[in-house]
Amino acid sequence: HYNTVLNAWAKSSQPHSVDRAVTLLRRMEGMADRFSYTSTLDAIVRSTGSLDRVEEVLQQFENNSNPACRPDIVTYNIIFNNLCRRINQEESAQGKAKLADWIESFLRRLRSSKQFVAVAGDSLYHYYNECARAWAYTGSTESAERTLRLLREMRENGVRVNGNTFKNVLVALAKDKDEASVQKARELFQEMEAAGVVRTHTTVKTYLGMLLNAAYSQREANNVFVERVFERFRSDREDAFSYGSVFVL
Repeated sequence: HYNTVLNAWAKSSQPHSVDRAVTLLRRMEGMADRFSYTSTLDAIVRSTGSLDRVEEVLQQFENNSNPACRPDIVTYNIIFNNLCRRINQEESAQGKAKLADWIESFLRRLRSSKQFVAVAGDSLYHYYNECARAWAYTGSTESAERTLRLLREMRENGVRVNGNTFKNVLVALAKDKDEASVQKARELFQEMEAAGVVRTHTTVKTYLGMLLNAAYSQREANNVFVERVFERFRSDREDAFSYGSVFVL
C-alpha cells in the first residue's frame, strides 16, 4: 500500500527519504489522501533539508479540491512540533534564528486557519509558548524583541499567558544584559507575581541572575533591589534551589 511505504520513508533517517516520499506522493495523484500528505510533510520536516519543500507540499495539500483531503490539527501539530525539535538539534546561532523565524511564520499560518483555530481552542497558548521558546534559546540579538512581540500578540488576541510564557521572555531578555532589559524583566516579574502566575525554577533563576549581574556592575539602585528580592525569596522553600543557584552566576 502506498501509504505504508510513505509512512516508512517519513520515519526513515536515510538522506534520500524525502526525495522518495515526495516522488511517491506525485505518482499517487488522485489516490493521495490526508495521511499521504501528512506522512510526506512529516518526512520533510524531520530532515535537515530546505524548508521551502514544506511550503510547497503544504500549499498543494491546503488547495486540494477534495475537502476531505486537507490538513487537520494532526498535520499542523506534526509540522510544528518537528520544527521545534529541529531547532534543538541545530548548532549554529544563524541556523537557530532561521528556524525560529520559520516557526513564527508557521504560527501566523496557523492563526489564519479557521479550521485550526476552531480545533485548537484554548490550547493556542502552547504554540505561542513554543515559538517564544524557540526565539529565547537562539542566542540571536532579535530574541528579546521577538519574544516580547509574541507576548503582546497573545494578549491582544486573548491567548492565555502562563509561567512558561514569562520564562521564555525572561530568558530572552537575560541575553541582552543591558539596563533596559533588566528594567523590563523587573516589570514582567512583578506583573507575573501580581497575576498569581505559577513560577518555575528557570523563571526565578533567570530573573534573579539578571538582577545580580546588574548589581555586580556597581549599580546602587539594583543593589538595593536585589537585597529586597532575596529577602522575599529567602523563606520560599519551593524556590530554594533557585535562590541558592544564582550565587554561582
